[in-house]
Amino acid sequence: MDFRTRDGSSAQLRERQAAMNRQSLAELGVVAGVPDGAGLERIQAKLGLLHQAYSPKKKETQMLKVCKLIYEAMNQTAGQTEPFGADDFLPVLTYVLLNCDVVSVQLDVEYMMELMDPGQLQGEGGYYLTTWFGVLYHIAHFQPAAMVTSQISIEAQHSIHQWHRRRTIHPHHAYRSHSQSILYVSLHEPFHNQKSISTSTDTTAASICKVCAKKYGIPDPEAYGLFLVLGDSSQLLADDSHPQRLRSDILQAQAPPVSFIYKPKSGTLPAAGLPSLQTPNSSTEAQESFESMETRQSTED
Repeated sequence: MDFRTRDGSSAQLRERQAAMNRQSLAELGVVAGVPDGAGLERIQAKLGLLHQAYSPKKKETQMLKVCKLIYEAMNQTAGQTEPFGADDFLPVLTYVLLNCDVVSVQLDVEYMMELMDPGQLQGEGGYYLTTWFGVLYHIAHFQPAAMVTSQISIEAQHSIHQWHRRRTIHPHHAYRSHSQSILYVSLHEPFHNQKSISTSTDTTAASICKVCAKKYGIPDPEAYGLFLVLGDSSQLLADDSHPQRLRSDILQAQAPPVSFIYKPKSGTLPAAGLPSLQTPNSSTEAQESFESMETRQSTED
């Protein structure tokens, strides 16, 4: 943090935070509910745990718990029938970070961005990490005359792209875990009802399918398989293939983003017999991702 103090960036960030904090909720683009005083205290406590954590993965866990608290506050708006989505989330996150120790949050976000395994950046943690970076970038470069939007700025997107390219081109510079990692699998289509599965580089597609069948409550698992989706193409993986190795090879080859989908081998989705699923939307995806995260980390609270 000393170098941030010496170069004046911490002081500038606090100045921009103070200036932006003078804006109303409407000027910040907030249309959803925001955390009340007690809610902000709970969030600040989670941010304190985030700052104290040494492991990037534990920091990510606390970050996702903050996001869950924010979504809960957003959807407590009186008269709201439809859940708010990702576009509504960004202005509320901005409001929350403006009411917290934004300098510490910036340090934690940069810490995670540099030390998290590049493969982990493909899941919900990576999505929300870049969202937090975008909000912090906007606060740090705030101009009173600028209009606040619900989208990450073009400048922030460019910065994120450069960072992501550097991290995936030079993965050996990153803090990596070769033996154990998390594979994110969606049901039926990309990023729908996404679940996280603990795997190793030796875990086969058949083993992952068994876990998916249990997690999703599939009555006929023999009809389902694990598909690798790369860009616009989709391929059914052989039972003895190793998804983590495939993902690593694809990341090193700088190919389009890769995702894994658990769905019928025939490609025909069942009309009945499965647990009811909501139509995919940003809020649903986020809440389901948080549920899977909380299942893994319930013992850490």
